[in-house]
Amino acid sequence: MGVRLKMGAAMVCLLALGAGAQTAPQTVRIQTYAGSTGPLQAVVASAKGFCGKHGIECELKVLNSGPLGMQTLVGKTIDVAMPEINAAIASAAGGADVQLLSGSVARPIFTLVARSDVKLPNLAKGYPAVMHDLKGMKIGVTARGAGSELQLVQLLRSAGMSAADVTMVPVGGPGTAYAALVTGKQVDALMMFQPVKTLCAISRNCVKVVDPAAGEGPADVLAQDGASTPFVARREWIEANPRLVTALLAAFADAEAWAKKPENFEELVRIYEPITPLKVPDADAIRRSWLKDSLAVYSLNLKRSAVQAAIRQAEADKLITRHVDVARFVSSHAPQ
Repeated sequence: MGVRLKMGAAMVCLLALGAGAQTAPQTVRIQTYAGSTGPLQAVVASAKGFCGKHGIECELKVLNSGPLGMQTLVGKTIDVAMPEINAAIASAAGGADVQLLSGSVARPIFTLVARSDVKLPNLAKGYPAVMHDLKGMKIGVTARGAGSELQLVQLLRSAGMSAADVTMVPVGGPGTAYAALVTGKQVDALMMFQPVKTLCAISRNCVKVVDPAAGEGPADVLAQDGASTPFVARREWIEANPRLVTALLAAFADAEAWAKKPENFEELVRIYEPITPLKVPDADAIRRSWLKDSLAVYSLNLKRSAVQAAIRQAEADKLITRHVDVARFVSSHAPQ
């Protein structure tokens, strides 16, 4: 009898351990960007407990360029990257077995700006004429081969120019990029994501040159609206973890809905204050303006036609030499 009781107790312990193991949250490692709103859905899901609500743990890893995020993803140090669409396409065309998991930012994220003392005689004419004013200038991009460079190349080529007409300089994220443009004057212009556009508008130290998010630029770049900056994961990870993927996207959906409610804006500002330190005059006003403007561009929905447009443009610009099949490239989990 004593042996049976001991065996029964042991079985109860084993079952309890097994139940505990099953309920332990799985960790999802997600790329984020320093000094930017980055993957808003992931940032808010982590800060507000939406990941925990759906039984997972979201761990944010700072990787300040799309190519670095993709390299880290392929190397299995993170599970989800957030590159600009062209960087994701380039990675897939290069042989990485990755899929677009969902959207994150729908509209084009990069704006071309120039320092206020740079002569732009065709600025009032807009795109494409103004691009010719930049010939021979130094233009800052986040990193060589990053989405900022790839989209700049598209703007140049559609204006009848080439990448050889300018000098591209890697300047990192918005903080270091703005300093390189305005303070150090190491570059004349930037192809950069927010908050640089807002910094320029408020400080008047720089001016907007071309803003695809506002409908400026070539039609083939504007056609990518709806797939600008997606969440990307390895195919094998997606296929091995269908429930985890469903939980992650549910947490992201909750976070996006929460962030877009006007009554939550003040708390959203508090979430982003430590993430987006701004050492400039009127920092709080800039952050608030930038956050309000940014909310409209976020969407988990992924427009398949926009992905196809981006692939077509990458092929036309010879950014890739191997075709990427949109049906295989987009995960069946991706909302639309």
